Amino acid sequence: MRSRTNRVSGGVGTRSFGGHGAAGVAAVAGFWIAVGLGLASYFLVRIARPLEQVVEAAERLGEETGVQLPVPPDRELADLVKAVNRMSLRLEERRQENERLIASLEERVEKQLGEIERIRRLERFLPPQVAQLIASSDGHDSLLDSHRLRILAKPLGISK
Repeated sequence: MRSRTNRVSGGVGTRSFGGHGAAGVAAVAGFWIAVGLGLASYFLVRIARPLEQVVEAAERLGEETGVQLPVPPDRELADLVKAVNRMSLRLEERRQENERLIASLEERVEKQLGEIERIRRLERFLPPQVAQLIASSDGHDSLLDSHRLRILAKPLGISK
């Protein structure tokens, strides 16, 4: 009958596992390594996926409007996602403001082009200074009503 004995080697107690010691230790170590890899993979996926979403959202910000991401439970990632969401809102506000400014500029350009065309039509019949005076009166032709007959009569040689 063989029994397990404690051996003392250099002051350190060791226990013999009947020849299966190395395989048992390797199995336990392998188990814990697998558990560690599994946990590491889980946490990496938990961290990496929100980071991938932030990267995708940052790329879409240049093309789309109103990009918003769900806030993850992890505090550091949540801070990052909230910052990206705030940036997206500010960019959307800037886009809307730019659209309003562009519309306003287009309206002003159209109005000025209309005035230039009006001055050109007036300059066909009137001296340039008179045409510009009429055009600068904001469409109130009544400015020259009392003189209109004289302006037209003089070049034609008609007297009143």
